[in-house]
Amino acid sequence: MTNKNNVVAPFPVIEPWDSPVDGAVLADEITAVLNRFIYLPAGAADAIAMWILHTYNVNMFDFTPRLCVLSPEKRCGKTSLLMLIEQLSFNVLNVSGITASAMFRSIDMWHPTMLVDEVDTFIRGNDEFRGIINNGYKKGGMVIRTEVVNKTFVPKPFACYAPVALAGIGNLPDTITDRGVIITMRRQSGKAPLPKIRTREIAPLMLELRRKCLRFIKDHADEISSRRPRMPDSFNDRAADIWEPLYAIASVVSPEWERRIRAASIALIRASRADDGMSDTEQLLSDIRKIFAQENTDWLSSESLIARLKEIEDSPWGEWNRVGLNVHSLAGLLSKHGIRPNQSRVGGNRSRRYKLEQFRDVFERYLPPFTPPDCASVPPDDELAQLPY
Repeated sequence: MTNKNNVVAPFPVIEPWDSPVDGAVLADEITAVLNRFIYLPAGAADAIAMWILHTYNVNMFDFTPRLCVLSPEKRCGKTSLLMLIEQLSFNVLNVSGITASAMFRSIDMWHPTMLVDEVDTFIRGNDEFRGIINNGYKKGGMVIRTEVVNKTFVPKPFACYAPVALAGIGNLPDTITDRGVIITMRRQSGKAPLPKIRTREIAPLMLELRRKCLRFIKDHADEISSRRPRMPDSFNDRAADIWEPLYAIASVVSPEWERRIRAASIALIRASRADDGMSDTEQLLSDIRKIFAQENTDWLSSESLIARLKEIEDSPWGEWNRVGLNVHSLAGLLSKHGIRPNQSRVGGNRSRRYKLEQFRDVFERYLPPFTPPDCASVPPDDELAQLPY
């Protein structure tokens, strides 16, 4: 297969399966392969199966979620998982190192599914690469670079909308994970070893599954692209954008798979939130919200608020910047959100204090729904009690 510049694509042409494909059976076959070779967290195999199917025609959607495969240490199965995704997805380029320029030029030329392993080794501080990942998340995303034409610099647009899976140790930049389905891999102990992946042995099965995926998506592309599945009430706008392609495919596959992807998304989002610590400012806002609730008051002086913050067990505020939080550092952290102390007189003395009303909008925008002290946590969707994860 060649492109308009007669450059041969680095992946083979495959033909769709000869007959119509049952989507539920196909999705079950994909998850069976994933679970045969990899220990995956709850919900991951179902989410990956729908992500694989979406690579066969990302133009059906307004967004393509980044698949972020992360682990705290080496040897947790990330590379093996990427190997399976490579064998199952559409027109894959699987690399363990790539420049930003090579990335957007490859996408513009071949429209591949990009798999990038060991991304943690080069993404830190690599703003250009990160920008391509972020811009290519939305349909129509592009970058513009200059090229020399007749000794003149001419701006040229490069398309960068493409499905991308990234694997690495530690965390990826927030701007990427905020656009991603996050799979956190962990090293297994006390479990029977799984079969090793032998590409030459599984190649015939993988080719069959790829052909079936291509046939299923070709047959149902219009139906999938027209679907507007209902998202969980707890999802914000970005989470809804991320998961909508996978929900849309699952809703066409079968009602059972629609239920499964809903369960998978909630399980993986819960897991990622548990693994992903808050930023300092988010932690401060969360602690302040709890203090206002515990004190049952509409205002707190700077001094009393700082004293209560320092009393919180395992909080950083007692040793903030080595000297502890004070009125100036507190004001500096809160000023990022436009919150500033009010000057007032109490008993003849001037006092700086914060009103609860100043925080309400920020709490709503940046923190998850609040569970009052001593109250049980209630899932935002009643149906969650019926989900398997």
